[in-house]
Amino acid sequence: MEIIQRIFICLIVCAGSMHGVIAQQLITYGDIPGRTPSDKYVCRVRMACSPDWQNAFVGQTYSQAPSQSGNGYISHLKDWSASWISFEFDNTEVVVEIAKADGTPILSAMTRPEGAASLALIENGKVYVSFNAHKNVNVDIDGQLEDQYTGMFYAGPPVHTISLFGNPIFKVPNTANNKVHYLQPGQTIPSDFSTWDTVYFAPGIHHIGTPFKIQSNKTLFIPRNAIVHGTIHPPDGWGAGHNWSVYGSGTISGEEIPHWSIGTLDGNLSKAFTGATYSAHLEGFVVVDPAHHTFNMINSDFEDTTKANIYKNLKILGWRLNSDGLNAFTNSEISDCFFRCQDDLFYYGGGKVKIRDCVTWADYNGHVVKIIWGGSSGGSSYFKNISSIYHRAGWHYWGGGRVVAFNDLEAGGNYQNIFISNVLVEDPHPSLPAFNFNITNPNNTAVPTIFENVVIEKVIQLHRGEPNSWGDATFGTPQNQMYGSDSTGMFSNIVFKNCYYDGKWLGSFDDGQFLTNAFVENIPFVLDDTLSVSPPAYTGWTPAFTPAIPAVPVIAPNKSVTICEGNSMVLTASEAPTYSWSTGATSPSITVQESGIYWVTVSNGLCSATSDSTMVALVNLSSFLVEPPETIANVEETVSFYATPNIPNATYQWQIDQGMGFTNIVDGAPFTGATNDTLRIADIELSFNNSQLRCIVTSGLCSDTAAAVLLLVLDVSSVSDQPSSSLLVYPNPARDVIFVKDIGGTKIYNTNGALVFESTEYIQRIDVSNWPAGLYFIWSTRGVGRFIKE
Repeated sequence: MEIIQRIFICLIVCAGSMHGVIAQQLITYGDIPGRTPSDKYVCRVRMACSPDWQNAFVGQTYSQAPSQSGNGYISHLKDWSASWISFEFDNTEVVVEIAKADGTPILSAMTRPEGAASLALIENGKVYVSFNAHKNVNVDIDGQLEDQYTGMFYAGPPVHTISLFGNPIFKVPNTANNKVHYLQPGQTIPSDFSTWDTVYFAPGIHHIGTPFKIQSNKTLFIPRNAIVHGTIHPPDGWGAGHNWSVYGSGTISGEEIPHWSIGTLDGNLSKAFTGATYSAHLEGFVVVDPAHHTFNMINSDFEDTTKANIYKNLKILGWRLNSDGLNAFTNSEISDCFFRCQDDLFYYGGGKVKIRDCVTWADYNGHVVKIIWGGSSGGSSYFKNISSIYHRAGWHYWGGGRVVAFNDLEAGGNYQNIFISNVLVEDPHPSLPAFNFNITNPNNTAVPTIFENVVIEKVIQLHRGEPNSWGDATFGTPQNQMYGSDSTGMFSNIVFKNCYYDGKWLGSFDDGQFLTNAFVENIPFVLDDTLSVSPPAYTGWTPAFTPAIPAVPVIAPNKSVTICEGNSMVLTASEAPTYSWSTGATSPSITVQESGIYWVTVSNGLCSATSDSTMVALVNLSSFLVEPPETIANVEETVSFYATPNIPNATYQWQIDQGMGFTNIVDGAPFTGATNDTLRIADIELSFNNSQLRCIVTSGLCSDTAAAVLLLVLDVSSVSDQPSSSLLVYPNPARDVIFVKDIGGTKIYNTNGALVFESTEYIQRIDVSNWPAGLYFIWSTRGVGRFIKE
């Protein structure tokens, strides 16, 4: 049958920051060439707290009508569909959004198993389910399974379900390696096994045969956008193939394989996996519509636990009779699987079998855990942490599937060190009671049946089983049972610890409504840890979260701002539930006194958002001054004053005080550069003598005024030869006398511009002892100088 891929809206969320986070990744189904999209639901996907959506391809498989020739399909399930989405993610939280493809709103939803993902949350007619770990769940839509019994005599409309498979990110083979064969749809796997170690299935539909015989040390990689039709077996012969693997989040399909009952194909060949092998590794993929048993391999090395067969994170979506789940038999490890089957889910036989952390689902029939039939022995094994999310049967309880079944046993078997623990039946409408124990003795064996260290602990079924008018009238109300065959087929030494059924902790057979016969002895019921189990929420609840992403916070002031040396500035973020500043502060506002880059991250408990950065520059104007500090100029000369240091993006305003206080200078003769860092005064007049000049600099919010400098203007226009160099005057300062080197034609002025000394002689020594203290200026035809009289 065809898997019709369906469009679900799957949304996935993850926290992050532009300022550095752990790498996060999400991979979803893209289109699968050759497949029809789903017709029931639509999906899109994003990582938590990311605005970037990924379209998700949703797989869908339909149950067909049964045929007269016996195709294995069940009339009870005709036209039912199962949809699923497989995605891979790491280091993030995930939200899956589910919507109906026809646009009608979803009114109710339930996620199972409880606690594996969040509760289903409905917003605007869509369902949101969140993940924080790699888990497999089903989401019931509009009470199709939650609100009605779909077992025996169900005649309602077809049921359409959606399962969500959250995988770790699988390693993709390197196609640059010449031992990796990239197989395109329509091609066959090279028969010369020496030419490849790994086959990497390209996107699309592949057919590999029934079966494909995988050899030792070979690997098949099925990515999320590939579907492989066929079955996979090791070579014929005991342990002829070993140490091989099949992995990926893609699909293996049995829909084109005839059911074993038709007889057109050997029954074993139609099994998805079977044969004798060791060190096989199967992980991640989905098997849809298997035509017979799904995982049916025996380990060809019974004893060496380092050669166990590994079954990890596998999924089954089955429709047909005998679509059993996993018959591991010996030396096998099974974990994190999700099996929807129409017959027994797990056969628990042989030895050294470890089954844990799995989800089971039966629509028509099937034991959750079935101790293998016949006189075979089994032991040194466990079966624990199992959630049976739906446990229905389309036929009467006497032959239908139970949660724990030691039935079809033959007298003379030996069962030692078997532990069944932490099994929860979550189904609100299970078909049948939890337990069925039955031994027969068809061969009249005289060998006693041995049960030693067999413990059934914390098996929890909240409801006893759905009443059924035809069945009750014929057989009576469904009950648990334990029937031995005779003195050799005696049930004994099986311990029930802290088990719960139909509202009671089981302290006896009567508490569990067991039917028993005379061939049952020494079956203790122990209640010593009931407080650790709290039906109905046995596995715990996880709060749902929405995919809401906080608004990106805004800092005020933002972008580039300045603060003045010695001052501070307050940066305030827009309103949010929590704050985390780059400084480590957690308040809505922070006070900064230093230059730097500042940002804030806000969170709503799941998602976070980070602001743009605000750059704060620190402006230090304390060293700002005007050069030169004193200037002597002759009338009609041009002088310049400089504001230093130059401050980028600053503004300047020059001022002058000519005895009436400082006023702003504006450009216009004789001034240029009134608002620049350089001021020029051209054709200076004597009226500027003894003026003071200063500059005001402004940078951002900061402003400073430089100390004033002095301008002296001398009237020496009668001298034609202008000074060209500075004179050497000493001592300076002077008290009684000064010496001036190599001058002739000397004039000395005070700060008021008055001539106080003049000589046309060559003079080196000048007596200044009686002069007033102050600054004096010397001018000669050879230079200009100045000195201070003390």
